[in-house]
Formats: sequence, C-alpha cells, structure tokens
Amino acid sequence: MKVRNGFVSNSSSSSFICDVCGSVKSGWNLSLQDADMIECANGHTVCTSHLLKEAEIGEDDDATEVAYSYPIDCCPICQMKVVTDDEMLKYLLLQNYNTFKEAKEKYTELINTQFSSNYKEFSAFLKKGDIKESK
Repeated sequence: MKVRNGFVSNSSSSSFICDVCGSVKSGWNLSLQDADMIECANGHTVCTSHLLKEAEIGEDDDATEVAYSYPIDCCPICQMKVVTDDEMLKYLLLQNYNTFKEAKEKYTELINTQFSSNYKEFSAFLKKGDIKESK
C-alpha cells in the first residue's frame, strides 16, 4: 500500500483539442468553457469560434452541462461543413480500397528504402509532419 506524507491535491490537469483546427488548450482544472470550446452531443470538441450558431440556453439550463452536450445543429462537423482529417483518411481508404492494397506494397518498399528499415527514423519523420506538396 502506498502512503503519502504531506500535502495531497485533488486538482488535475485537462487538455482539449479542437477537432476542426487542432488548437490545444490545457491547464489545471480547465473546463471546456475555460478553454473557449464545447463538445457537441456526438462528442466533437470544437472551439466556440467555429460554431455555426449559438445554442439556445433556457433559464433552467446549466451552461456547464450545455458545453458538454451542445446541439449538433451548431457543430460544423455534424453539419458536414468540416470533415476531420481522420474521417477523410478513412473515407478515402474505403472508397479506394483496392488501389490502397496495391499501393501499400509499393510504399512499404519505398519506406523501407528511405528509412533503411529504421522505425525510429520513420516515426520521427511522421511526427515532424513535413508535407512536401507536389507541383
């Protein structure tokens, strides 16, 4: 059993990432409202600046609760005004699955050649996120 001596705090840090722009807000005891974000009823976390409209909040509604279950008609993702990168990749894979299967073998060889079968270098390249646009 672990025993702690001295001051113990129940505060915790929180982080929120906007599903639209990727903005990250973090801090101790941070709420969505503090981060100027909401979470829609479908679970998308969005900066309030991206909302399509403000939710109608009644007198009896708790603003904090509303921030964690915002109406989907206010969410740009739910209204298909924005498609997240993850969802776009999944869509493209599903739409082009046979092409993907063929390309996967080719690109696996290319990756092995470029990174000499060194996963650490490959992982660092992916984290760096340097995208070179083709002309």
